[in-house]
Amino acid sequence: MKSFKNFLTESQKTFDFKVRIANCDFKDGQLEKIKIALQQFDLMKMSAVKNYPPEDRSTEFPRIGTCEVKDFDIQLNYPTTDAAIRQAVAHAAGIGVNQTSVYTKEEYLQRLKELDRIKKKDSALLDQEKLEDEEKPRHSLDFLKSLETRKYDFAEKNAEKAKTTNELPQGTLSPVGSKQNKIPSPIGNKK
Repeated sequence: MKSFKNFLTESQKTFDFKVRIANCDFKDGQLEKIKIALQQFDLMKMSAVKNYPPEDRSTEFPRIGTCEVKDFDIQLNYPTTDAAIRQAVAHAAGIGVNQTSVYTKEEYLQRLKELDRIKKKDSALLDQEKLEDEEKPRHSLDFLKSLETRKYDFAEKNAEKAKTTNELPQGTLSPVGSKQNKIPSPIGNKK
């Protein structure tokens, strides 16, 4: 039978995360500050930073869109959530929380599979668009022929012209001072 100490050391679980940061160059020791901030979760390992070229990442960083991304893997002894890591990394690096994304290892692998599926679907749609491009000249000729055969109703040419305010009859009195109000006598009416 195993001793309790051996059982504990064998059952020790680690928590793996992938941290992705958009538009950050890691200046002024930001990476060291991030390592120090992650010590609160008992940081065991931190991989080297990988750089990715600018690309549209509006699904991952909706407020940024096209951006350059750097990411690294971390391994922690202390159980925590991705939101807590995200907040700690953003605060330590001095960047906005919307510039960071944190995934568990399983979530990140699932995300990669989903992106591959979307890319395959998009490539299938692009192939369909190529087929449609070959059919477009025929459709445009059919559309032009249908325009020639249509008859359109237009307004009558001999209809009475509507009057504008400039053509309405004008009065001879001025709106200012033409009609003066009768001022009552202060003494009253004497008969």
